[in-house]
Amino acid sequence: MKKFIAFLAFALLLSVVLSPRTAFAQGAGQADLLERAYSTESYKLLHQFFDNWHQELASNEAEASDPWLKEAYKVYAAVCQPEVLAQWHVSMSEKPFLIVQGDIWKVGYLQQSNHFFRKGDIPYNLSFTVVDSAVAFRPKLQADSVVTVYLTDGYKKLVKDFTETFHLPPLHFELPDIIDTDGNVEDTEPIGLTAEHDELMNRGDFLRKYVNNISYWMFGNWHLQPFFDIREIAFSPSRKFAIVTYSMSHSGGTIVLEKKHGKWTFLRQSSWWVSH
Repeated sequence: MKKFIAFLAFALLLSVVLSPRTAFAQGAGQADLLERAYSTESYKLLHQFFDNWHQELASNEAEASDPWLKEAYKVYAAVCQPEVLAQWHVSMSEKPFLIVQGDIWKVGYLQQSNHFFRKGDIPYNLSFTVVDSAVAFRPKLQADSVVTVYLTDGYKKLVKDFTETFHLPPLHFELPDIIDTDGNVEDTEPIGLTAEHDELMNRGDFLRKYVNNISYWMFGNWHLQPFFDIREIAFSPSRKFAIVTYSMSHSGGTIVLEKKHGKWTFLRQSSWWVSH
């Protein structure tokens, strides 16, 4: 009996290790693969890294049991139509892989009349009754030509570690003293970028070969973000209207949709800010 239990325990452990859902987990396996791809300049391995990421995390729309959250997935699909996204010059097919959000801040409802949703101005910081918050939200894009990867905290950390945590041999060089006619040592200009900064930029640019949604921030690091990030969705009590709060790298704002004949349709939108 003890041998049988030990065998079951071993089989269970083996199944976890070899499971397709965990084989590409956001840990050493994927991190090592990405480092190997970079060190060997292998775009084949880089493609494999993103393909593993794609296989690991699938859409969880079918798992939604809450009616408000169920409807939120349909709203996302309505907003992320090419003809709607075109007004913000957002493309879904410039690179082989597309980063899609892996969570949503808030989903809830707003006790207002239909007139508010049709005509009313939408405040920047909308207050509404929250029915769900900080939940895993991996929506499915209605575009067969796009290969999606869902952004999670694990992959944010993996990419952060890849771009920022590395070891370079120290640079050894000597500069001749520059002395002016008065016998004083002149101030010299800084000699270009440091090797560490060059390496940081090279690593981010390497990832950019396959995704658009990675940008370099002034704080000295690379930042992954969804191509289009829906942060909040506030429905009318009857779920006939929805107000979407969105964010992108260059803009943010709200979108109002109306459900007609069972289909969410774009009604209007307003922007908070746009950077150039």
